[in-house]
Amino acid sequence: MNRVLFSLKRAWEWIAERPLHQTGLRIFAQVARQISGVPVRRYSQISPLLHIGGQHYPQGLPALRARGISAVVNLRKEFDDEAAGVALEHYLHLPVIDNTAPSQEELQAGVDFMTEQIGAGRGVYVHCGVGVGRAPTMAAAYLVSTGLTPNQAWARLRAVRPFIWANGRQRAAVNQFAQGQQTCSPTS
Repeated sequence: MNRVLFSLKRAWEWIAERPLHQTGLRIFAQVARQISGVPVRRYSQISPLLHIGGQHYPQGLPALRARGISAVVNLRKEFDDEAAGVALEHYLHLPVIDNTAPSQEELQAGVDFMTEQIGAGRGVYVHCGVGVGRAPTMAAAYLVSTGLTPNQAWARLRAVRPFIWANGRQRAAVNQFAQGQQTCSPTS
């Protein structure tokens, strides 16, 4: 019962803080994903090989493959794609508690995996439960690793998926990741 109340409270906070069109888009995207088993491409394809969203389902596996996606980064602590039979050929499970940020080590592991998969020409689907917090955080870290600033990364994600809702801890994790990237870059 407490989990249901927490979820309702969180949903209400999200709705209260967002413009009506963002709320409508999020509901549409979530319902469409529940029915089809995959996210709506228009609200999930960040680049030709990078996609983010919520949990996919067995009926959506053919559609993911048809989009050229053969790698998945699952950020759900509460669900393992492999155990459920919905993992793709290349799979990384980084179990992160909902509404928290991946650790710097998890961000680096995810970015390394994504860099390897995208470098091999494989589409990558990064997901959490509904694709508004943990998955965008990982995708933002990946975009930072390609040279974008955190603000540019979030703007790029929001241009495709305007209803993402990274909380303060998640944004701070990406900022910290970016600082680590600057420290590791060679100086001229």
